[in-house]
Amino acid sequence: MKTRPRSGWRRPRVSDPAYAHATGRLRVIDAWRMGPEDFANFASTRGTTSQRHQILTEAGYPEAPHLEERVLAGRRQIDGLLCELTRDGVLARGLLLERDYHNLKVYMKTLTVPASPAAAGTAAGLESLPPDLYDLVMHDAPTAAARLYEHFRRQQERPDELVKNTGVSEAIARDVRQLLAIWRRHPDPVMLEQTGDRLYFAAFAKLVEDPETGTAAGFLSDYLSIRADAANLQMLARTRAAASGASYLRRIAVVGGTVGPEGLARLYDADDEDVFAAYHGSLVSGLARRALNYDSRNAIWAYGLAVDQALDFLAETGRHASFGPDAVGSFWLDRTLEIASLRILIAGLEQGYAGEELLAMLPPSDRLPIGAVALDPNGETEVGRLPG
Repeated sequence: MKTRPRSGWRRPRVSDPAYAHATGRLRVIDAWRMGPEDFANFASTRGTTSQRHQILTEAGYPEAPHLEERVLAGRRQIDGLLCELTRDGVLARGLLLERDYHNLKVYMKTLTVPASPAAAGTAAGLESLPPDLYDLVMHDAPTAAARLYEHFRRQQERPDELVKNTGVSEAIARDVRQLLAIWRRHPDPVMLEQTGDRLYFAAFAKLVEDPETGTAAGFLSDYLSIRADAANLQMLARTRAAASGASYLRRIAVVGGTVGPEGLARLYDADDEDVFAAYHGSLVSGLARRALNYDSRNAIWAYGLAVDQALDFLAETGRHASFGPDAVGSFWLDRTLEIASLRILIAGLEQGYAGEELLAMLPPSDRLPIGAVALDPNGETEVGRLPG
């Protein structure tokens, strides 16, 4: 159930003839999109592994022995299609950028944990990572995971040199140097994690503002705005609860949202109504009220659901664009959310959950069976029940 969106959602969908052929291809592929019945059958207490494989086959997922393998192969397939169909690759670069920074943060963790005894002296490159960190590496990031790790290690070993010719973009190479410099001064894992997030949002915002981004800027800007507002409001709630202070909030806040780090710091001591007013024009204005109610397990869960609902709505608004980057970006986002839901279902099934109890774990979406949680585009109205 969706209500009429507020003004923030009324940006016209951009048409671009350069994407006409791409959009035509996606209209055919979109017929494989999973719907409420598919999700209900996948989660059913009476479902079998064979039946779940059949659902994935009908949804166009590549063949593989295990459900999780098929879903991850589907993610690689969708990412590949995104890269193939986006003009100059800029839309794909923005939407997949987070994976490079995720890997970089994983590599930074290697500086604060002991090396794997099994790998010491025998393995090189990524294989030398401790197993728990190796499992976190996203091997389908835009920058090859092994190449980024090689660059990271060389820069760490030669801090006074500008390491070049490693196949890593200049922007990411600069952020590698910055993270390593911070680590040498303050080897605090929390600070490094926060800095990695800020560098990611700053790189994304720079891409959105670049004139060469062209018609893809609109969709990327909406995506960035939702993610940045969600992150900053969550940090506002947490720093207030911990009495960490406005200056600390300013240091950890990210750019790209409705309110920047300076404005967010001013909201630290502001009345709740001032916070609501500051985010009134946001694509996720309802998150402000939810963030300031961030004091229970259900409230935290509901906040996450509201963020996912906003992303789902962004995907929905662009899926029916005539042709252009909005249609391509929305297709990728819609399938990415589908894949995230499937991975939740598979993990839940392995832990013994099934049926309505399992469906209740999923982010809200128009694809969920009637009775599951739904929120309006601004993250305010709840329909159905919240899990727990």
